[in-house]
Amino acid sequence: KKMIRTAAACGVDFVKFQKRDLASVKNPDAPRYDEHSFGKTNYEHRKALEFDKGQWEDLALDAKRCGIGMFAPPFDIKSLDFCVNVMKFDILKLGSTQIHDSEMMEAVHGTARAMTVILSTGMCDRKKISDAVWFVNLTARLVIMQTTSAYPCNCEDVHLNVIPVLKGWYNEVGLSGHY
Repeated sequence: KKMIRTAAACGVDFVKFQKRDLASVKNPDAPRYDEHSFGKTNYEHRKALEFDKGQWEDLALDAKRCGIGMFAPPFDIKSLDFCVNVMKFDILKLGSTQIHDSEMMEAVHGTARAMTVILSTGMCDRKKISDAVWFVNLTARLVIMQTTSAYPCNCEDVHLNVIPVLKGWYNEVGLSGHY
């Protein structure tokens, strides 16, 4: 909540969280060794980071009180349903890993009508971006984000020169950075 309030005081329009169903955690028993881990395994780490429904609603209410919106990129179909049908977010952001997931894109096509959809293009070529655009073509608004899928991303790897190319193909283009 402190981060939401601080972001609002800085003049942001939205805050972004992430939503992942714990059943979708890949390699749940894999050990976590780094000092930033919140558990000894992938599952324990993710479980410590996930909010329950009440916490999500509380955060959304806090954002609303601050006069800003909130959204969360879903990492799986169950989370997509939660973001669209439970939280009723106005914005749906899809990471490039979700764009490569055909089941997720089918679910987006049937679910995310009349929403603003933000597509991150890291790990995507022009055909993959075009395919993703086709899946979300029923939305009211589409934003394409130039993204470099490296965490963290060095400034020389951001590839800002891709933005004018994307602008030639789509109306709304932006940058999603990881630096």
